Amino acid sequence: MKVIPPPDKQQWYYHPDHLGSTSMVNSENGQLAEHAHYFPYGEVWLQERPSTPVPYLFTSKEFDLETGLYDFGARYLNPRFAQWMTTDPALVEYLGGSPNGGVHTPPNIALYGYSFNNPVTLRDPDGRYVEPCLPTNEYR
Repeated sequence: MKVIPPPDKQQWYYHPDHLGSTSMVNSENGQLAEHAHYFPYGEVWLQERPSTPVPYLFTSKEFDLETGLYDFGARYLNPRFAQWMTTDPALVEYLGGSPNGGVHTPPNIALYGYSFNNPVTLRDPDGRYVEPCLPTNEYR
């Protein structure tokens, strides 16, 4: 008979999608811990949790159950409203002309918009700058 260690003593393997979102999580024994599908801005569409829930979901960011927000580090994302809860902290840098074209790229001025309103091909890893998910993607 095989002894299965308690969940806090097991290793967990995260299987991300193209955005880095947690799609599936397995234990070291191959047991499914979590399987999730998301709407474009991170709201959970379908979730299967046969065991312990996993706190890291959309783009591998921690989901706060109390507030319903994702913690990106620089700011919080509300997946239901598809927007940031605070303005872009990189605004001062945008006024200087960089990164991503600065204020000369109009989507940079949308201070509450997530990933230039294109969450399928662009991501914002820390809540400050948009970057392509794959090297071949462009910002527009």
